Amino acid sequence: MFPRRRFAFVVRAGLLLLLATGGLAVLDAEAQATVRVPDTTIAPSETVQVPIWADGLAGREVLSWQFDLRYDPAVLDTVTVGARGTLAEGRRMTSNTIRPGRLSVAVAGTSPVASGGVLVALRLRGGTPGSTPLRLTSMQFNEGTPTAQTRDGTVTVVEADTSEASP
Repeated sequence: MFPRRRFAFVVRAGLLLLLATGGLAVLDAEAQATVRVPDTTIAPSETVQVPIWADGLAGREVLSWQFDLRYDPAVLDTVTVGARGTLAEGRRMTSNTIRPGRLSVAVAGTSPVASGGVLVALRLRGGTPGSTPLRLTSMQFNEGTPTAQTRDGTVTVVEADTSEASP
């Protein structure tokens, strides 16, 4: 009977110690970063840049990230990625179109990013009118820490209005 009480006392004391010292912040170290792609509307053959944003990276020692981007290749003729003006600038970046509709991106550097911001900039060229999700899959920072919660975007390709206004 006494060993059970002692165990319960030790567990309670440990939890109180964690609460008193902010030790639960250590448990929160695995909290998620958020990665999101905004919704965009473009015309056929129009080329635009769309940022992939990340929040929650400050103090996380993020040196690298990788993801796959899935989209409908009929709606988007071209999808490439650029680093200029993003967190990827000055880091080593590789991107490959695995197959139509799937782009794989990997970025690595030797110093951690200071805070969140634009990870990379997608360059999209409109194809056939329609809509396609920009779905981030396999999103990973470092080798899994911090974990990433993704919010996909949508690109809508619409024909330009060529009607003339009547007087």
